[in-house]
Amino acid sequence: MPDERSQRQVMDAIAAVKAGAVDESVSRALTSVAESLVEAGAHTVIAGCTEIVLRLRADSVEVPLLDPAQLLAERVVRIAMPTAGYRKAM
Repeated sequence: MPDERSQRQVMDAIAAVKAGAVDESVSRALTSVAESLVEAGAHTVIAGCTEIVLRLRADSVEVPLLDPAQLLAERVVRIAMPTAGYRKAM
């Protein structure tokens, strides 16, 4: 879990994305928080808000970045189409 300062950075970044911000400062802030989590021992970063994955690139984090919305969508497709031969694209 991010500390209080990092949590504020994440919340500010989410608000900025919702407001339409596209500048790199939002990406840098989210990357900084993700890096601090990895330095603290995180083996995975979970982008727990849809706005996060819009500005935090998976290749900017040294550990897997999980997008819960993507994981949910993949699971729904597997459940809905068990005989369609769906294969994970990643």
